[in-house]
Amino acid sequence: MKVHDEGAPQEVPVNADYLEPFVRQAVRARAGERDEVHRLVHSLHTKCVENAVFWEDQLRGLALLGQLNDVLGCVMVSNLITEHFDSRVAQHRTKKPLRSWLRSLAGSLQAMEAMCVNYGLSAALVLTMTFANFGSITNDDWNEYKINVMVEHRDCLNKGTCVDNSLCTRALHLVGAEPWRNLSTTTPPMDCCNRVIQCAEDALFWTDFGYTLGNGGGSACLLLTVLFSSFLYIALYATKINRNRWAEVEKLTKRLSGEFLVLQGTFLVGIVLSGVGIANVMMIKVTSNQMSWLTFTIAMLLFAFFLVIFSQIIREILMINAWVDKRRAMNKFSSEAERSSKAEDSVDEFTANP
Repeated sequence: MKVHDEGAPQEVPVNADYLEPFVRQAVRARAGERDEVHRLVHSLHTKCVENAVFWEDQLRGLALLGQLNDVLGCVMVSNLITEHFDSRVAQHRTKKPLRSWLRSLAGSLQAMEAMCVNYGLSAALVLTMTFANFGSITNDDWNEYKINVMVEHRDCLNKGTCVDNSLCTRALHLVGAEPWRNLSTTTPPMDCCNRVIQCAEDALFWTDFGYTLGNGGGSACLLLTVLFSSFLYIALYATKINRNRWAEVEKLTKRLSGEFLVLQGTFLVGIVLSGVGIANVMMIKVTSNQMSWLTFTIAMLLFAFFLVIFSQIIREILMINAWVDKRRAMNKFSSEAERSSKAEDSVDEFTANP
């Protein structure tokens, strides 16, 4: 019997000889043992004929769509045949492991549909919180954080030329309320505090940058994720594919795999940026340098915990995929060896009884 070639799937007919190795593997019978093997093979072959399943590519489509057991009515044999076809996919994936891993995250139609729903819902919930954080900081919050936290943290008061440092504190409050005020015209003049004010403004740069990038950029990425997931979900149902035909389903998943990879990246970037924005809001809302460091420590611990959990999940996915590919490859080799042995026995029998 000729072993299947991926380039010409219709060359292999589904007959009794094709089904017998799977049946023997299911009942754990060797060649020449158990008469029930032949009865089960005949029954399965009859069901294939009744359902017009004559070629291996037809059997492959039913197996990969999860419909084979409905045709054969035999769970164990259906699972073994499905594993046989899965092993071919695994062998092809081992040639490009990185692409295989990326595509495995959304490699089926069911996974794509679930990803659209889960990502869209999660992004919408986090987007609401992130955008609310963007508008939760007022001008008074910035001034209080600058004066009570950053001025002390950067020791800005000692950079002024005023004799009385309390004058610079008044100048900071005045400039915070009226940024256009000329300090040289005040009574008493406060232009000696210009360096202090500049130091406080410079100290706010990274906090302002993280606040804007985190909340603004996070909101933009999450909004894009919500829209993108909606468009992709519509695209899954807008095509003319028949979900009961494996070739059409496979074409759809391959064509949209790149878009779903972009969706995953957009969602991950949005979540990370929103976390940065939340951490900055927590630090801005405090009223002392000690509490600012406490909130910063909490934010870093949460970020580290997120990295550990995310890395562990990725590690588990990689290990499971490697185990599945290895197991399927082993099943493929054992199945092909049994098929070759069966083919040799058939040839010997035909030669002995021409």
